[in-house]
Amino acid sequence: MVLSSADRLIQDLHTRATWDVRDAEWRGARTFRHALRAIGRVLSNHAIPDGALRRELLALMPSEHMLFPSRAAAVRWQLCEKPRHVRPLLRALLCLPFEGEAASPLLMALLRLRELYARRGRQLPDAIHASFAPRWADLIEGGDRQRALRAFEAATVLALRKALRNGSVWSAHSLAYHRRNEMLISEAEWEAQRHRFYQQLGLPLQASSDTPQLRRTWRRAWRRLPRR
Repeated sequence: MVLSSADRLIQDLHTRATWDVRDAEWRGARTFRHALRAIGRVLSNHAIPDGALRRELLALMPSEHMLFPSRAAAVRWQLCEKPRHVRPLLRALLCLPFEGEAASPLLMALLRLRELYARRGRQLPDAIHASFAPRWADLIEGGDRQRALRAFEAATVLALRKALRNGSVWSAHSLAYHRRNEMLISEAEWEAQRHRFYQQLGLPLQASSDTPQLRRTWRRAWRRLPRR
């Protein structure tokens, strides 16, 4: 129940961050329009010396955090701005015993966060790597180590939700978040019973027997498509 509740809370965090980014994009569009008009006025003002022109233009440029390469990058930045929501949730999850594959980068990240919280660290050490979340690398490896910690926390909580869902990380006490292999039948049982399973489903052992029929179906459907 705890993991299911956490799953919903993490999804809500991501949804709210996405909506905040969309609102910021709408506000930013107006800001950019004003900035472009102001830059145009500065460029057309011949009374400004060439030496001062650079300073005038830089002063009118929008702030760096408004210039994101994609909406996903903006959402990641926004999640870094929500430590009051992410950090308590992550602290609560770290009280649970998680298991995973040997040398799992995500489990190593959970271990490092436990150690960091135990000594009340406020900054992310430089030696920490986030190979489990490569898209967060710019924020995690940045010079602002307090922001790097917030990015590491947000990346970890999102990666943990995904890993619990696909079974690469699990909790032995959970009925819903099992180990991935425990969700499937064993390899030995599959090899021994797969012919019977195929017969029960009315499926061929090889998909190649149905390929010509599917190809003809797709060809007929393609011919019926309207042409411009």
